[in-house]
Amino acid sequence: MWGCANAPFAGFGGGFGVLVCLLLLTLLLLMAAKVGRLGAATGGNTVGSKDSLGILRNRLANGEITLDEFNALKRVLH
Repeated sequence: MWGCANAPFAGFGGGFGVLVCLLLLTLLLLMAAKVGRLGAATGGNTVGSKDSLGILRNRLANGEITLDEFNALKRVLH
């Protein structure tokens, strides 16, 4: 119905062609999900966060460090 039966590998014995189609579709979906996770992991950084001061600002904004820690680390960097 959806065209998998006309695939070149469909002649290997009835349900085998459909099984191969489902396997290929599953692999495609898994690869797309992995690429999506990679994009989400690397796209979360804001502009300027690649430098050390930008990282400190992000950590302060996220509440990971206090203002005193931020100022102390900033003095070390400059």
